[in-house]
Amino acid sequence: MKSLKIGFAGSPAFAEKILSALLQEKSDFFSINMIITQAPKRKGRGLNLIKTPVSILGEKNSIPVFSPESFLKKNCELKKKLNALDLLIVVAYGLVLPCNILKLPNFGCINIHPSLLPRWRGASPIHRAIEAGDESTGVCLIQMEENLDTGPIWKQESVSINENDTYASLEKTLLNISIKLVKNFLFEKPFVTGCVAKKQSENGVLMASKILKFECKINWSDKIKVIHNKIRAFDPYPGVYTSFGSLRIKLANPVYIEVGANSAPPGTSQGLIKIETGEEALKIICGNGILGVKNFKKEGGKWISARDFFNSNSLKENIYFN
Repeated sequence: MKSLKIGFAGSPAFAEKILSALLQEKSDFFSINMIITQAPKRKGRGLNLIKTPVSILGEKNSIPVFSPESFLKKNCELKKKLNALDLLIVVAYGLVLPCNILKLPNFGCINIHPSLLPRWRGASPIHRAIEAGDESTGVCLIQMEENLDTGPIWKQESVSINENDTYASLEKTLLNISIKLVKNFLFEKPFVTGCVAKKQSENGVLMASKILKFECKINWSDKIKVIHNKIRAFDPYPGVYTSFGSLRIKLANPVYIEVGANSAPPGTSQGLIKIETGEEALKIICGNGILGVKNFKKEGGKWISARDFFNSNSLKENIYFN
């Protein structure tokens, strides 16, 4: 079989690392002929236009980069490029590809999705898996259909979620699995060998909805496991916070101290900071236990240890996060 002409659609750093791995392969089996990524966005205080990591990598490697604001508009050059492809690989592109676009490459489009489908279809599968307390997750390589993340599965691999995994650590693990799966997929040439993708189960479907701002605030009346999972799931992005007086404080690196313990007066417990000097974690009363938090960050500040947070705020008894 001749070399596969591949296109790549993606935007964030996760997608950029997969694209980089494919470009480094320098294989006779395939070549990256074009890239689709989101258009530059204005960011920062200067509101400068910032290109996506995928766009920057594509330009560095002299690969044609397309950033359509909409697929409803006519874009003859883009469609001509897509029609000349054997396959389009999609990773966290960020925009919905309409059905007419999915059909243009010879073998259609495949998506690298970081969950064990059909669990956690949608925008935030890594966040939601940790937040829900899942014991495992994984990566699926699916043939794309018009509906979101419903396509048949070509390849998948699972991995355990550790108690101390954060979004950042789990994403790194899933990134390595993603690179391995997509490389194996391309080398195995499933479209030529007659392999058939496996239909997704109709049971166990869960949607990984986009994270909303209100979800990032800690409710100290929640159970300790709920809070522990949320802090890890949203670390480093978008982050969770609590209020300390008039300040908004971000939290990271939670640890279980005591489950089922509550030494504060009835009705006044949730959010109470237990003052114990010299500890690595600040102890906070939750709905059904005591949670330790090791790192804190004030708005506009840097991450500091629990000990430094304790000393810088001269904490006393009966102080609350509210």
